[in-house]
Amino acid sequence: MEHKYDKTTTALQELVDGLVAKIDSKDSSLRDWELRYKEMEHKYDETTAALQGLVDGLVEKIDSKDNSLRDWELRYNETVRQLKGENAVLHHVFAEEIQKERDENLKLKCQLGFRTKLVEDYISCNDNDMERSSLLNEMEGPKENVACQDLIELEKTTSKQIAALKKELEEKSEALKDMENQNSCLTVKQVLTNQELQDARKESIRGLNDFLNNQTNLKSEKNGRD
Repeated sequence: MEHKYDKTTTALQELVDGLVAKIDSKDSSLRDWELRYKEMEHKYDETTAALQGLVDGLVEKIDSKDNSLRDWELRYNETVRQLKGENAVLHHVFAEEIQKERDENLKLKCQLGFRTKLVEDYISCNDNDMERSSLLNEMEGPKENVACQDLIELEKTTSKQIAALKKELEEKSEALKDMENQNSCLTVKQVLTNQELQDARKESIRGLNDFLNNQTNLKSEKNGRD
């Protein structure tokens, strides 16, 4: 009877020892899983922080690019307005100078008509010496010579001024054209830069979402094992 009791006790002890060993093994396995989970959680936090820093950096770069492009756009618009204003002034001045030249030409035509009439009168009155002398004085008098000389000098000066205005107008028009070309290049560059930054942002967000999904799956697997 006692032998049978000892045998039963031994069997129970072995069973208990086996259960204890299994429990210890499970505890060890759980501790390993907890360590691995903590390590992965730590890596997750580090990666999340790094990705957040990357996203913040990209956002900052995008904002900086936008501010820079806005500044360039404002400067361009201001320069274009200034050039257009200067061109308008030049057109106005040029029109005034053209009108002045036309007026001077009209005066010269009137002067020519007056002198022609004097010649005709002189021919018709060639028998009168007194009248002929008077007409010659009117035609060749110093006052008329001075006036004609002044008209010639004025015409030369006006022509030079008009030529200078034409040249300045051409330079301003060329500068305006260059600015418009620069603005076109800047607009294309802005579109390309924004597209690259948007692509980088999307790629970073996609990588972050993949990482978060992996972490969620690992947690689900751990909970399933528990």
